[in-house]
Amino acid sequence: PAPPATGVAIRERDGRIGIAAAQGLAERIRAFVPRHPRDGAIALAIAQRRPVWSADVLEGPAFDLSPATRAFIKESELRAVLAAPIVAGDHTLGAVISVREGLGPFTDEQVELAQAIATHAALALENGHLFTLEASRRTQIEAMTEVAREIVGELGRERLLRLIAERAGRLFDARGGIYVLRGNLLVPEGITDAAVLPDSIPIGQGVTGLCAARRQGMIVNDYANRPEALPQWMAVQLSRVMSQPLILRDQLLGVITLSRRGDG
Repeated sequence: PAPPATGVAIRERDGRIGIAAAQGLAERIRAFVPRHPRDGAIALAIAQRRPVWSADVLEGPAFDLSPATRAFIKESELRAVLAAPIVAGDHTLGAVISVREGLGPFTDEQVELAQAIATHAALALENGHLFTLEASRRTQIEAMTEVAREIVGELGRERLLRLIAERAGRLFDARGGIYVLRGNLLVPEGITDAAVLPDSIPIGQGVTGLCAARRQGMIVNDYANRPEALPQWMAVQLSRVMSQPLILRDQLLGVITLSRRGDG
């Protein structure tokens, strides 16, 4: 079967939605204006600020497709759709999307991982300047699109989590790690540098633990001078840390953490 077509949809101020760095999507949908909030999965995900998927968007009862949207879907045969909103505070910036030819559902794991990417996308697009990013906004979007494409492929959980951490690290020229919530502990499952992030972290301890406890993103550019600094991170001269909670339907799933050493 053909691979999924993926992209990052960015909502502009005039209501237009542009498809950035799309892979496999028809050229003519790189920019469009939804007629109303139920005019397709992207519009609905943005309007309701939650993941939306359909095994067959043409027949999905949640949608009320405009003639233009229905005509495009019929022509493209991209009928299985997943859209995860990119939410930053009170603003919905767009959505991470994946569409497939033919019919078929998306798994709960695929939906959760797509939303994790969208959550990280929001942090990168809205707050990235606080972490002194070198990458441009376009580079960030292209990297997130590449991750989104692989998320909906036939990859196992462990490989997917590591992939997300690796690609997120590239965006920020940093080392990445994903901690999954297990009881009161954040357990490392997608780690790219075990020397920096080797241990489980209790909720409320360190930047990662505080991020989980507060359910809010944290950016620290002077780690050595912070009271929440952990000894094992100090030992490797950690200087900058950024953590973002992974939340789906108001449930905390874990935390993605990026870090730099020394003067980086």
